[in-house]
Amino acid sequence: MNQIADEIDFARLGVNILIERNLKPYTLYLGSDGIAYVLIEAGGQKTPQRLDELVVLLGEVTRHRKVPMLMKYTSTAVPSDENRKYWKQKDVCPFTSAEAILIENGAMKALIDYHLMVDAPERLTAFFEDMEEARKWLLDFVDPIVLTYYINT
Repeated sequence: MNQIADEIDFARLGVNILIERNLKPYTLYLGSDGIAYVLIEAGGQKTPQRLDELVVLLGEVTRHRKVPMLMKYTSTAVPSDENRKYWKQKDVCPFTSAEAILIENGAMKALIDYHLMVDAPERLTAFFEDMEEARKWLLDFVDPIVLTYYINT
């Protein structure tokens, strides 16, 4: 595993990485639990155009099927206003069935709570402070066809 993947202890979670793709500043993993994990690094090109490239990559990885997605920022607390306003739109990402964003400290949570009150996402999105709780919620949205494809190939 590379340094970024170590931010999520996949072994401790009992999750194998089936696919890993890098599109700086985003690293996308498809886990054996059927969840797409996106780790977002500090710096790099974080623009709506780059998000579109991430969506295309997610579609390729999932064979254009919907999967639950867990997003984790490795150092940046909140996306730029431009990206947040863009990503919140309902039709921007047709390949997610639900999205969980991992928030690891109280200051980030307060900031996110404020943004949710004034500009909530139009897709099914939840914020969690605990990885296990986020995964537990996302597992209800796993597409068994996606898992079957990757387990049998």
